Amino acid sequence: MAKEHKKTTTVLRIMLGKPIGMKEKTLHKILDRVGHGCDVARNCMVRDWEIRRRNDGWVPEQAIDKSKKPKFTKHGDPWPKKVLGPEKDPGPSTLMYRVARDVVPYVNSNLVAQCSQAVASDLCDRMPWDSDARSVYVFQAILAYEQQPPTYRRRQIPVPNNNVKITWDSQCVIDVPMLSKKDDSGLPRRAKIALRVSRMGNGKKQMIRDVIDGKLKLSDSTLNFKKNRWYLHAVIKHEPSETTNLDEKVSVTLTPNRGDMSHPFAAKFEDYTWQCGFGLQLQAEYRRLEARRRGIRHQSRYGTGRGRGKARFYGILRPMSKRHVNVQDAFCCTLVDDLVKRMIEQRAGTLVYRKPSRYVRDHVWFADRDVPFDWTVLESRLSHRCLREGIKLVVEDLKNEEWKKGA
Repeated sequence: MAKEHKKTTTVLRIMLGKPIGMKEKTLHKILDRVGHGCDVARNCMVRDWEIRRRNDGWVPEQAIDKSKKPKFTKHGDPWPKKVLGPEKDPGPSTLMYRVARDVVPYVNSNLVAQCSQAVASDLCDRMPWDSDARSVYVFQAILAYEQQPPTYRRRQIPVPNNNVKITWDSQCVIDVPMLSKKDDSGLPRRAKIALRVSRMGNGKKQMIRDVIDGKLKLSDSTLNFKKNRWYLHAVIKHEPSETTNLDEKVSVTLTPNRGDMSHPFAAKFEDYTWQCGFGLQLQAEYRRLEARRRGIRHQSRYGTGRGRGKARFYGILRPMSKRHVNVQDAFCCTLVDDLVKRMIEQRAGTLVYRKPSRYVRDHVWFADRDVPFDWTVLESRLSHRCLREGIKLVVEDLKNEEWKKGA
């Protein structure tokens, strides 16, 4: 079944630099105070929601399908509706917000509202497919004592897009709300922080400039604390391009090749078929990393430093896995870039990607040459680039029967 991609998002991970108009020590106090307050707000929301639901004796209503028939799980239990409580005013998220405001009145109200929406979304998530629980949703599993309520201690600060300012004159600066008027600590209520964008690529820098100019939209983002550093995870939404002179009636089909071909992919245009993808370079790099790993696999027997354990030894091996992941991503970026450039030259406005099934993946060019490949990365790169250029992307499943017929 074919599916059409409508929109996509990009997350930029940017390290925070020095503050503007305050000392760095003051900024760390603000971030620590607000981050701790956001964690307290999320935890009190979950606990208050659980207490209210158990005291009310509320049971979720049974969901129905399109034919208005009741739905059941594989265990025969009723399929619940995806709601956190009785549908009355005020709703569950509003009650969560009010409770959190009473507990942490010093945190900005916009941040508390974002925390309440995040908690409600986490509780409405579906249970993992390999879970032993009989429940469908997380909130149902918590009420059925099949799972513990979530505990938040990540020091994650929301950055609402409706109350954030980004400027770039001599340096890139972000202005975010932090504390409310009820805060009595004497710290500034907003923080202006410089972003370390000097080491970022030109493409990522251009995305930030497009957000400032209004060409791209900045969605709700977060400030995350990791390894004693604060990072901005900027979520950028890409809307389909409307100004394009491509013809959607002209389509190109991208199909994976078999192992006897020179390249891993084939792009079928109207007049010719283009064999694309620098697979031999990817194969050579993987063979080099594989030989290196095989050569040092017994080095831990001879000691890698003082103390017990093999932390140092396995620390040497891990970057090799990251290296292969980076090479795969570079392969996908180059493939998509070359393909889109040819499509623009031919004014082709539709790209049909024949996504191989699990069985077909065991018989394509990568599997025959014993080279691991992440197919989700390729699909995400195609979706992102096609949306930027105004190309319609249609993903079709390449089934086993069709693959065997082409043999």
